[in-house]
Amino acid sequence: MLAKATLALLLATALVACAPSGPIDVGVEGSDVELSASQEAASAWNEACQRDLVRVHPGSGEILLHGQPGRIQGGHAGATRFHDGEAVEIVVQNDDPKHAPLALAIAHEMGHALGLHHTPTGLMGVNLPSGAVGSDGRLVPGTIAQADCEAIQR
Repeated sequence: MLAKATLALLLATALVACAPSGPIDVGVEGSDVELSASQEAASAWNEACQRDLVRVHPGSGEILLHGQPGRIQGGHAGATRFHDGEAVEIVVQNDDPKHAPLALAIAHEMGHALGLHHTPTGLMGVNLPSGAVGSDGRLVPGTIAQADCEAIQR
Protein backbone atom coordinates (compact mmCIF):
# COMPACT_ATOMS: atom_id res chain seq x y z
CA MET A 1 0.00 0.00 0.00
CA LEU A 2 2.83 2.39 0.90
CA ALA A 3 4.54 1.66 -2.41
CA LYS A 4 1.39 2.64 -4.37
CA ALA A 5 1.03 5.86 -2.38
CA THR A 6 4.71 6.71 -2.95
CA LEU A 7 4.39 6.00 -6.67
CA ALA A 8 1.27 8.15 -6.91
CA LEU A 9 3.03 11.00 -5.12
CA LEU A 10 6.08 10.75 -7.41
CA LEU A 11 3.87 10.73 -10.51
CA ALA A 12 1.88 13.75 -9.33
CA THR A 13 5.12 15.61 -8.55
CA ALA A 14 6.51 14.81 -12.00
CA LEU A 15 3.35 16.05 -13.72
CA VAL A 16 3.40 19.31 -11.79
CA ALA A 17 7.12 19.75 -12.52
CA CYS A 18 6.50 19.32 -16.26
CA ALA A 19 3.59 21.74 -16.46
CA PRO A 20 4.55 25.31 -17.34
CA SER A 21 4.02 27.64 -14.43
CA GLY A 22 4.44 31.28 -13.70
CA PRO A 23 4.45 34.14 -16.14
CA ILE A 24 6.45 34.10 -19.34
CA ASP A 25 9.50 36.37 -19.20
CA VAL A 26 9.82 38.51 -22.34
CA GLY A 27 12.94 40.57 -22.89
CA VAL A 28 12.62 43.25 -25.55
CA GLU A 29 15.70 44.08 -27.56
CA GLY A 30 14.53 46.89 -29.75
CA SER A 31 13.18 50.39 -29.82
CA ASP A 32 11.17 52.19 -27.17
CA VAL A 33 8.16 51.78 -29.47
CA GLU A 34 8.58 47.99 -29.45
CA LEU A 35 9.02 47.99 -25.66
CA SER A 36 5.90 50.14 -25.16
CA ALA A 37 3.81 47.96 -27.51
CA SER A 38 5.08 44.83 -25.71
CA GLN A 39 4.17 46.27 -22.32
CA GLU A 40 0.70 47.15 -23.62
CA ALA A 41 0.20 43.62 -25.01
CA ALA A 42 1.38 42.06 -21.74
CA SER A 43 -0.98 44.29 -19.73
CA ALA A 44 -3.85 43.29 -22.01
CA TRP A 45 -3.19 39.58 -21.35
CA ASN A 46 -2.74 40.07 -17.61
CA GLU A 47 -5.87 42.22 -17.25
CA ALA A 48 -8.11 40.12 -19.52
CA CYS A 49 -7.16 36.89 -17.77
CA GLN A 50 -6.95 38.47 -14.32
CA ARG A 51 -3.60 36.88 -13.52
CA ASP A 52 0.11 37.44 -14.02
CA LEU A 53 0.80 35.73 -17.36
CA VAL A 54 3.37 37.91 -19.08
CA ARG A 55 6.21 40.06 -17.76
CA VAL A 56 8.05 42.38 -20.13
CA HIS A 57 11.29 44.28 -19.63
CA PRO A 58 14.10 45.72 -21.74
CA GLY A 59 17.04 43.45 -22.51
CA SER A 60 17.24 39.68 -22.60
CA GLY A 61 14.67 37.29 -21.19
CA GLU A 62 13.54 33.67 -21.46
CA ILE A 63 11.81 34.84 -24.66
CA LEU A 64 13.55 37.43 -26.81
CA LEU A 65 11.24 39.86 -28.63
CA HIS A 66 12.49 42.08 -31.42
CA GLY A 67 11.19 43.80 -34.52
CA GLN A 68 12.36 43.66 -38.07
CA PRO A 69 11.41 45.68 -41.15
CA GLY A 70 9.40 43.92 -43.83
CA ARG A 71 7.09 40.95 -43.70
CA ILE A 72 8.03 37.91 -41.66
CA GLN A 73 8.52 34.62 -43.51
CA GLY A 74 5.21 33.53 -44.99
CA GLY A 75 3.93 37.12 -45.17
CA HIS A 76 2.93 37.32 -41.51
CA ALA A 77 3.09 40.31 -39.16
CA GLY A 78 4.87 38.20 -36.54
CA ALA A 79 6.23 34.78 -35.66
CA THR A 80 7.06 32.85 -32.50
CA ARG A 81 9.98 30.42 -32.59
CA PHE A 82 10.05 27.41 -30.27
CA HIS A 83 12.86 25.14 -29.10
CA ASP A 84 12.07 21.88 -27.31
CA GLY A 85 8.44 22.96 -26.92
CA GLU A 86 9.26 26.30 -25.26
CA ALA A 87 8.92 29.71 -26.88
CA VAL A 88 12.34 31.33 -27.25
CA GLU A 89 11.81 34.20 -29.69
CA ILE A 90 9.08 36.52 -30.95
CA VAL A 91 9.73 38.53 -34.11
CA VAL A 92 7.30 41.21 -35.30
CA GLN A 93 7.18 43.44 -38.34
CA ASN A 94 7.93 46.92 -37.06
CA ASP A 95 7.54 49.09 -40.14
CA ASP A 96 3.92 48.74 -41.30
CA PRO A 97 1.41 49.72 -38.58
CA LYS A 98 -1.41 49.86 -41.15
CA HIS A 99 -1.04 46.14 -41.86
CA ALA A 100 -1.00 45.05 -38.22
CA PRO A 101 -0.59 47.46 -35.32
CA LEU A 102 2.47 46.48 -33.33
CA ALA A 103 0.69 45.85 -30.00
CA LEU A 104 -1.87 43.63 -31.76
CA ALA A 105 0.78 41.55 -33.53
CA ILE A 106 2.74 41.22 -30.28
CA ALA A 107 -0.37 40.23 -28.28
CA HIS A 108 -1.10 37.52 -30.89
CA GLU A 109 2.46 36.17 -30.71
CA MET A 110 2.39 36.27 -26.89
CA GLY A 111 -0.69 34.05 -27.16
CA HIS A 112 1.42 31.49 -29.02
CA ALA A 113 4.14 31.80 -26.37
CA LEU A 114 1.44 31.08 -23.76
CA GLY A 115 0.61 27.86 -25.62
CA LEU A 116 -2.36 28.93 -27.74
CA HIS A 117 -2.88 27.89 -31.35
CA HIS A 118 -4.71 29.65 -34.15
CA THR A 119 -8.49 29.89 -33.88
CA PRO A 120 -11.05 30.65 -36.59
CA THR A 121 -11.56 34.23 -35.34
CA GLY A 122 -10.40 36.69 -32.72
CA LEU A 123 -6.95 37.62 -31.50
CA MET A 124 -5.59 34.13 -32.16
CA GLY A 125 -7.11 34.00 -35.65
CA VAL A 126 -4.78 33.58 -38.62
CA ASN A 127 -6.03 36.97 -39.79
CA LEU A 128 -5.77 39.50 -36.98
CA PRO A 129 -9.13 41.05 -36.08
CA SER A 130 -10.12 44.45 -37.39
CA GLY A 131 -11.43 46.84 -34.77
CA ALA A 132 -9.12 45.45 -32.09
CA VAL A 133 -7.15 48.68 -31.95
CA GLY A 134 -8.69 52.05 -31.13
CA SER A 135 -8.01 55.36 -32.87
CA ASP A 136 -5.35 56.01 -30.21
CA GLY A 137 -3.46 52.88 -31.36
CA ARG A 138 -4.14 50.99 -28.13
CA LEU A 139 -5.74 47.55 -27.86
CA VAL A 140 -9.48 47.71 -27.32
CA PRO A 141 -10.75 46.00 -24.14
CA GLY A 142 -12.24 42.63 -25.05
CA THR A 143 -9.65 41.93 -27.75
CA ILE A 144 -8.50 38.98 -25.67
CA ALA A 145 -11.47 36.65 -25.23
CA GLN A 146 -12.30 34.75 -22.07
CA ALA A 147 -11.97 31.55 -24.12
CA ASP A 148 -8.33 32.48 -24.81
CA CYS A 149 -7.72 32.91 -21.07
CA GLU A 150 -9.38 29.58 -20.27
CA ALA A 151 -7.25 27.75 -22.86
CA ILE A 152 -3.97 28.79 -21.22
CA GLN A 153 -2.47 25.93 -19.20
CA ARG A 154 -0.27 28.00 -16.85
